[in-house]
Amino acid sequence: MQLSVLERLSAAGKSPVDTARLGDTLSLTPVQLQEAIDGLVAHGCIIKKESHQVVRLYRTGISTWKDYLENRLGDRYRVQVYAQTGSTQDVAARLAMEMSSGDLGLVIAGNQTQGRGRLNRKWYSKENQSLTFSWVMMEPDFKEIRAERLTLGAGVALCQGIEKACSKPSPALQMKWPNDIYLGDRKLAGILIETRRIAEGKIAWIVGVGVNMETSSYMGIQHQGLAMERNERGFKSVSLKQAGYGASRVVLCRHIAQSLEKMIDAEAKAILDAWHQRCDMIGKEMAFSHDGHVYRGMVMQLCPEQGLILQTADGSIIHLPSRSTSTHLD
Repeated sequence: MQLSVLERLSAAGKSPVDTARLGDTLSLTPVQLQEAIDGLVAHGCIIKKESHQVVRLYRTGISTWKDYLENRLGDRYRVQVYAQTGSTQDVAARLAMEMSSGDLGLVIAGNQTQGRGRLNRKWYSKENQSLTFSWVMMEPDFKEIRAERLTLGAGVALCQGIEKACSKPSPALQMKWPNDIYLGDRKLAGILIETRRIAEGKIAWIVGVGVNMETSSYMGIQHQGLAMERNERGFKSVSLKQAGYGASRVVLCRHIAQSLEKMIDAEAKAILDAWHQRCDMIGKEMAFSHDGHVYRGMVMQLCPEQGLILQTADGSIIHLPSRSTSTHLD
């Protein structure tokens, strides 16, 4: 009963909910509905009564997340929830050791103290202000084609999950190479993809996700112990709340996980088309860093199998792998 009420309140995205209508929808009496709401509050949810028949969910209690996610994601998932942890990527790697090929896992933290991004950059976040989790997929062996497709597809799935979870109208998200998510010129979210060989015949793909929810998190440097308000590309960050969008962290996590799961078997063309809808780098002169070198030229194409295809000034065609290439700023 509590999960059903939580689902409905979370789906409202911090908008007011009519309790009479909610009770009718869930076939609950006023007493049963109030008991469910009281139970959610006891588990740390912040639910405020704004009038005789109107309530609003401001925050889901972290102790409700595991049951909610297991209920909505299904038996294929192994779910672990922590109030605080160092890096969800490291915890996910340990979880993967208990998983079998074909399993999916999810490690979500209310607060992450040692988050990291691509190329060993640090991810700085304030407590309970961001959504930080790692999604795990187990496979029997490493496939380079999977690495390239996952790098592009994970960014698409992140966009789709955010768009589905947010209040209408959905945010107009753009992607920066290879899978940073922007609103305008401000970074909203990012992804880190790692692989771990757990044992012979067991490869873990671990997708780390960070989304700014309440206030901005930062990637990059620290100065005198304070996180600078700029990310690694020199642009300021933005949160969903700052941009005017309401979404529950646990509901957003569920939508992103479901989008990632759908992406596993998506056709390469579908991934590429969705990527092109959110990024206009084709035909532009750009510079990229890979393996300690800087490559400059015109972006000819993106390929889920071969990564980024660049034509240099002398006409040479270079293929740069998505998972180890980043945009270079002079």
